[in-house]
Amino acid sequence: MSDFSSNFFTARQNFTLKNPSNNAPFGTGLVTYQVQRFWDVANLGGELAYLVTMMQRLIIPNQTAYQPGQPSTSSNAYNNYPAILQNAVTLTVNNNPDIILRNIFPRTLNAQVSTSQSQSGQDGTSSSVQNTSGSNQSTVNSYGVSLSAGLSGTTPLFSRTSQHGQSFTNGTMQSQTSGNSSSSSQNLGASQSMSIKDWSSFGLIDSTGVNPSWLFGQTYPWDVLQYNQLGSSGTAINLPNFVVAQMYDSGANLVLPPSQLSQFGLDFTMTANWLLVYPGPITAEETIQFTHATTFYTASHSASSGTPPITATLQAASNAYTSSYTSPSLSLSLYGLSPLTAPTVAQSTAIGFSAANWTIPPTSALGTCKIVSPGDTLQVEATGFDAGMTSDFSAATTSVTLTFKVPDHNVPYTLALMHWIGAGSDPVEVAWSVNNGAGSGTIYVDSQEGAGAQGNASVVALRNTDFSSMSFHDYLIIGTNTITLTMTADGSNGASYSLNAIAIGVDG
Repeated sequence: MSDFSSNFFTARQNFTLKNPSNNAPFGTGLVTYQVQRFWDVANLGGELAYLVTMMQRLIIPNQTAYQPGQPSTSSNAYNNYPAILQNAVTLTVNNNPDIILRNIFPRTLNAQVSTSQSQSGQDGTSSSVQNTSGSNQSTVNSYGVSLSAGLSGTTPLFSRTSQHGQSFTNGTMQSQTSGNSSSSSQNLGASQSMSIKDWSSFGLIDSTGVNPSWLFGQTYPWDVLQYNQLGSSGTAINLPNFVVAQMYDSGANLVLPPSQLSQFGLDFTMTANWLLVYPGPITAEETIQFTHATTFYTASHSASSGTPPITATLQAASNAYTSSYTSPSLSLSLYGLSPLTAPTVAQSTAIGFSAANWTIPPTSALGTCKIVSPGDTLQVEATGFDAGMTSDFSAATTSVTLTFKVPDHNVPYTLALMHWIGAGSDPVEVAWSVNNGAGSGTIYVDSQEGAGAQGNASVVALRNTDFSSMSFHDYLIIGTNTITLTMTADGSNGASYSLNAIAIGVDG
């Protein structure tokens, strides 16, 4: 359940690591991004904020695949095995938020490590009523006889005692117990793990304090990050004697292999977490984009007839494998939307536009406005409306787009609108379409403000799970859903349309 819940906030991308010089693939990258939307109330404030987590996994095999078992001939050389991996991540974010890099993983390590994130919860409702009534009546009779005998000198003595008792009991009782309970919570989880043997890793941060990078290198038997100075030949690495002794056994004339990770291939995981706070106005969709730059170096060592008995080489930066991947531009507000929950759906999705906390307020009929419900479960984008969410249809398009996430397949959700036309206005048609035409229809609005619930409110059933009903239908999908509303004037006279409130509810 936790993996399913976390997927609502997750973007996932897989890509091939290719060297641009020859377009040759040398590995695979898997990356996920998770977004959480909330209000940052630090410093006694209240500002829109997002928590963004990146988890990247890089898989780079040895170009010479390892073959288990006894080889046909002894090897006196190990060529082009993985030696150094460098990976840098750069963020591109619009609307100029304050960005804080909260943590990165790994920082510095050379042992087995793991990282995990989790959040758990539960939804439930219950009610009970218990009634008890009755009466009781009982009659109890008791009898007893006791005898005793003895001698007093030569005179016998006798004694007899009898007892008789009777009791009556009756009564009535009645009780009633009732109770109700409800609970609501969400859960999400994600975990990554990594094992490093005979390698080390270092986490680095650039001068802005925002963009991290990681450097991985083999440390045994040859520390390629520390011992990479060229010798007199200008091509071979000048290794200390104790390192040479770890790579060559002179007694057996045996060239020893590199680390097991270098023989088998690399599988490294990196994570980073950012806090994005928007203190200033937001004028466009909040987006984020990641660029991943990967550089991969190989090394070789073989037996030599000279001194030292080992010749070791390491790729230069100009010859290293390089690859770059740029993610799609991710909408923070859409990925940050929470899925609907049946117990609180009416409260968490209802938006009253007159008292709304706008992300992008409607300042002109030609602009686009955006708002997210207080429970972060419904996003509404509109165009063609003024600051009072009224349209005079002077713009080319008057429309509203709703986005929300559905985690179930049985809750009968509905769309509710509170709207009206202006004084003297022609009726207005509101054409609605769910998930690109999975369901569609038209609402006719011909009542002015104050006409009451029937005149000013419209409800569209998005899902009807009653199999016995002729209107059984389901326009929704598990995942992200969209509803498009398009308003048009139904007449040649002047028209005015006001949208006061909107919500996703539950029928019944």
